[in-house]
Amino acid sequence: MMIGKGVTIDTGGCDLKTGGHMWGMCRDKYGSAVIAGFFKVLDILKPKNIKVVGYMCMVRNSIGAKAYTCDEVIKSRSGKRIHIYNTDAEGRITMLDPLTRAKEEALHEVNPHLMTLATLTGHEVLSYGYYAAIMDNGPAKKSGWARKIQDTGDIYGQPIEISRLQPEDFEFHKAECEQADVRQGNTKPSVATLRGHQSPAAFLMMVYFTQFYMLTFSLISKIHTCNFIKRLFIR
Repeated sequence: MMIGKGVTIDTGGCDLKTGGHMWGMCRDKYGSAVIAGFFKVLDILKPKNIKVVGYMCMVRNSIGAKAYTCDEVIKSRSGKRIHIYNTDAEGRITMLDPLTRAKEEALHEVNPHLMTLATLTGHEVLSYGYYAAIMDNGPAKKSGWARKIQDTGDIYGQPIEISRLQPEDFEFHKAECEQADVRQGNTKPSVATLRGHQSPAAFLMMVYFTQFYMLTFSLISKIHTCNFIKRLFIR
């Protein structure tokens, strides 16, 4: 099951991008674009004995009367209450409810895998330059899925870097007010936040599991997170 971020234009919302940083944000939909392309490949190759479900999470992060703002508390599909700190951290919010629904469906599948794909944070570019990053949860790490995808990328000329989740990533998203269960992030951009591309994956895990235990997932097997950059290049 693949869940892709599809922000058609990212203005930053009420936490507006300024100084020309809005330019090029029409590319903030690469996660969904990859899913569309992957399904085109499936249609051509028609592989057997595989079931693929794709969610293209399309949205426009704009300013207007209906725009969400910082200090709001939003209730997610899982029932968790989310305290919004920064509307420019919209990717994790965009994918959250579709990811939760995919998790619900995956409970009835054989050997399910969940994969999120997104141009999620500028922090990833600071960490690895123009290479994608991939992270596993506990069960996926034991199966070596990130390493397998990295090895495949090396074969086909698309290198991928592997990041890891740490306890601090989950601690970072604990709510600071009694009206919320988790906090979305902080008021800083990801490039000024420690572990700015790892912690969003922890946030997603904390919210879409109604009963959450640190890196212990009894409801589903393998979860992968892949962060892309907002520049397409071919080797």
